[in-house]
Amino acid sequence: MMLLAAIALAAGALAAEMAVHAAAGWRPEGTAEHAIAAAIAFALIASLIALSIPAVRRIPTARQASGLLLLAALAVSGALLEWGARRANDELSMQRRFHTRGPLVRRVHEPNGMHGIAGASHYTTDARGIRAPEPPQPDDVRWLAVGGSTTECVYLDDRETWAWAASEALEDVWIGNVGVSGFDTRQHLRFVETSPLLDGVEGIIVQPGVNDLWRYLADEETESVFARFDGDPVTRTPRAELQDDAAKPKPGPVWTRSNMLQLYRTLRAPRRPPPQYEEGAGGAEYDIRHRHRAEALKTDVLPDLSRGLNEYGDRIRRLIGAARERGVDIVFTTQPVLWAAELPAEIEARCWFGWLRNGDYLTVQRLREAMDAYNQRLREICAEEETARVELGFMQGNAEYFYDDCHFTEAGARAAGDAVTRALRARQD
Repeated sequence: MMLLAAIALAAGALAAEMAVHAAAGWRPEGTAEHAIAAAIAFALIASLIALSIPAVRRIPTARQASGLLLLAALAVSGALLEWGARRANDELSMQRRFHTRGPLVRRVHEPNGMHGIAGASHYTTDARGIRAPEPPQPDDVRWLAVGGSTTECVYLDDRETWAWAASEALEDVWIGNVGVSGFDTRQHLRFVETSPLLDGVEGIIVQPGVNDLWRYLADEETESVFARFDGDPVTRTPRAELQDDAAKPKPGPVWTRSNMLQLYRTLRAPRRPPPQYEEGAGGAEYDIRHRHRAEALKTDVLPDLSRGLNEYGDRIRRLIGAARERGVDIVFTTQPVLWAAELPAEIEARCWFGWLRNGDYLTVQRLREAMDAYNQRLREICAEEETARVELGFMQGNAEYFYDDCHFTEAGARAAGDAVTRALRARQD
């Protein structure tokens, strides 16, 4: 009696939830979901019928207790299987995880005439979408580099990025790169709060700032791409890749999000990687972006940064809090840029950032002031929160380190990697 009542109660709760979602438009998808839905309905009907049979109700109490113990053991086993299925699915899934370009990307870029970058560049990711040419060893301390395009380093070879340079220089330390061009602290925060990629990771190195700044100046804080350049087909900014489309739980009964069911789907899915990522035609997109700035009216009037700085600071604090909640160490780097008060004309011609809502562009001197303000806010919060910071201010305005406003040349990535190496080594000592 007790065993059947427990089965009827559990099946009834699951069936009621299915009915609620079915009324809202949900329908089972695939063989597995249809089979599970049918099993729940069968269990409910069979247990109710059995409860109505007098002979069943007179089953000895000892035998019912044994059945309840068996049911409890099955529940514990199910929980363990769910845990194991989650870990297995995380390793085997071919879906693109948030804040990555997707698994098993294989791309060769051939930047044409980009200052400070020589030869072809190989862009690869592993099965989890992390840009790291070699998998971590069992004893490695694992870190992830989180940021936008200055972290991703699209046009640099895997081994030329600052994350890889630091990983290679440190003994028993592995640093994977999950930078995504265009992402700012809004996306970084969601990644730290929700991503399974942080499981088993010792810490993260976050390089924030420039994307928060340009979005604020351009009033494009809800945009995922450079809206100013969308009309230029050569730019080919990959909108679908940059959309902040959180992997929201699919509407439906809770059992449809079972890890075991997800693992079943993963194992049945074709082992094909997603479409490959391409920033543009070998750097040709920058020609158009340079032209926009060259032809625009320049202004020396810096907009009020108060709201942008306050919101940026709040997100930095939340990033620190989210990392601490997940037991992950966090280290920030300041954001270096090419902008300076007196750049030679041929160096300033590399720049293309600085557009405002009205179509004007800020002078590089004012852009530098704005970036300095964002970096200073980062320094203040790191000091208040007693959070580690890697200072990259020594790179500011150095034409050797940047092929445009903020993106690193090979020499720039090495310099940033050396600074990160020194900071992490000091933490190890």
